Amino acid sequence: VYRLLDPCAGEGLALAALAAAIPGARTYGIELNEERGAAARGRLDEVLVGDAYRAMLGNGRIKLLLLQPPHSHGGR
Repeated sequence: VYRLLDPCAGEGLALAALAAAIPGARTYGIELNEERGAAARGRLDEVLVGDAYRAMLGNGRIKLLLLQPPHSHGGR
């Protein structure tokens, strides 16, 4: 079983798309924003709303870490 983690899951779109290509994959997301975390819960197996850095300390079970560059919002 592959366990896939996106520590900045947003709405879970990228990780859900990746997991669709890996039969039996379990998806785990961490999202700081409550609204995006709620959306991710509809797409991923488990979602934690909170600080990814604190949640990942000491966790040695993740096989893939998906990181995307931050997206610009409002021209910033």
